[in-house]
Amino acid sequence: MPVSGLGSALMPLVLLVLAFAFGGGSAGQPVRDMIVELFAILVLLAAALGWFGRGLSPDARIPLILIGLLTALFLFQLTPLPHGVWAALGGREVGDSVLGLIGEAQGMRPLSVQPEHTVLSALAVLPGVAMGIAAMRLGTPARLALAWSLVAFALASLLLGAVQVSLGSQAQTLTFYKTSHLGLPIGVFANTNHQADLLLIGIVMAGVLAPTLSGPSARTWRWLAWGVMALLAVGVVATGSRAGIALMGVGLIAVVARERLTGHVRLFLLGVAGLGGALALLIAFNPVFARSFADFANVDDPRFHFWPNVLYAIGHFGWLGTGAGTFDGVYRSVETLDTLSSAYVNHAHNDYLEILLEMGIPGILLLIAFVGFLVWRGIAVVRRTDIRLSLNLAYAAMVCAGLLLLHSAVDYPLRTPLLGVVFGLCCALMTRPPREDAEAANKTQTNPV
Repeated sequence: MPVSGLGSALMPLVLLVLAFAFGGGSAGQPVRDMIVELFAILVLLAAALGWFGRGLSPDARIPLILIGLLTALFLFQLTPLPHGVWAALGGREVGDSVLGLIGEAQGMRPLSVQPEHTVLSALAVLPGVAMGIAAMRLGTPARLALAWSLVAFALASLLLGAVQVSLGSQAQTLTFYKTSHLGLPIGVFANTNHQADLLLIGIVMAGVLAPTLSGPSARTWRWLAWGVMALLAVGVVATGSRAGIALMGVGLIAVVARERLTGHVRLFLLGVAGLGGALALLIAFNPVFARSFADFANVDDPRFHFWPNVLYAIGHFGWLGTGAGTFDGVYRSVETLDTLSSAYVNHAHNDYLEILLEMGIPGILLLIAFVGFLVWRGIAVVRRTDIRLSLNLAYAAMVCAGLLLLHSAVDYPLRTPLLGVVFGLCCALMTRPPREDAEAANKTQTNPV
């Protein structure tokens, strides 16, 4: 008999905990990645066997189709191609000539220029996919528990970041990854940008869900949630992440828009104004916060120098791409002398360019279809004007997913297992819970329009 109710959130919650503990980096952590990925496989198996939850609503059909197409694309990139076909692909001319010079057999070769990296890239997608499929099977109470868990994890990472700052150069003892951001408030991540993303998600979740709190202590819990939002907002500024600070404004506007339906908007705006005043004082008298906003004046961002190299690689290797996970090796092959530096360009810092390079036109078309699904669900959520709990969850998730997608234009947040899992959860929360969908179907049959 499948586990239902709050108990059904146990396996997704454990996956979230493992991602929190081991999934804050984007590379160079094979053992940690394996722990999260193996449990993700277990979650997928449990979901397929119906061990928890109530099944999937019709909203899940499109995501499942897209997941199937993504799997097919990975397999296509790993399938050996006849030598003539492989040699005709963009960017393979030099490789083909070298193979001929060294006398290597010109047999079948896969599209991916680094097949082993493509396999690792496919495995890296598993945690987010597993969370998405698992959460789509859950009812509203279990989904709510996971959403509030995100707020708790954001707060925990904030507190860890505060301790890291206090330790300064000694923060290595509480830093999970080798990083150039040692001594900064990175929390459970390898850099401040991704820490800012998690804190933003905590802000939005707490802000949208606070009005749904009920019971004799609801007022106290609501004020507590707003207090947590204020702490997380201070944490975002402390990270110094320009994208995080800018996106926080977008997130707060989205929260205010939802608060308008609850009757708390004036009180909330007063709180936002108070927070703004407090941040202004911190910026004026605290050098850490002052540096955070001073960075906005720096328009000479390294991304602007190496993005042309990425665009050249896209044109050179053609419309089928180089294979998932191959950015590092491909970029090194096209890097120009004037952009060479001691800095390591591990990603394009624009996931849309990186997807186009690695996955080609098929990958971009798949991405457009996925974003189209999210927009479709987002319109369905926004058009509803009531404040039912499931809709508030869907609204908060829509905003959080949108913030991560926006940040992906200048960074790579979804390439960290933890934020990938969070994104999978947000996408699932935008779909109707199975019970709600069944009730809606029964109501339509009883009262046909």
